[in-house]
Amino acid sequence: MTDVLFVEDDRSLATLLAETAHIVGCKAIIAHDGEEALALLRWLDPPPRLVMADVRMRPMDGIAFIRALRAEPRWQGITIVSTSGQASDAEAALAAGANVYYPNPFSIETLVALLTGSQPR
Repeated sequence: MTDVLFVEDDRSLATLLAETAHIVGCKAIIAHDGEEALALLRWLDPPPRLVMADVRMRPMDGIAFIRALRAEPRWQGITIVSTSGQASDAEAALAAGANVYYPNPFSIETLVALLTGSQPR
């Protein structure tokens, strides 16, 4: 069972996120854009409990990905965390269906708290 899907086009960052998840005991997979993420989600049963998606990716950006994810009834229980270095993306991500928006860069403590369900310090 996969706990978290990271949707991030920066391959180095995606690897760091997944390695952090593994360290805290979560099984993670990576997609590098929204289309790849949707293909993975269609294959995963059960789906991950958490998706962390960058907003600014190509060819399918994070906003379009979040909308597509929210349009699928079987994925309604997934918590979506959206990330971006542009504060102006927050409103669009939340309107598309993200549960939470984190501005980039966010701390490793924030990521660990998200993955473990604890509160960041």
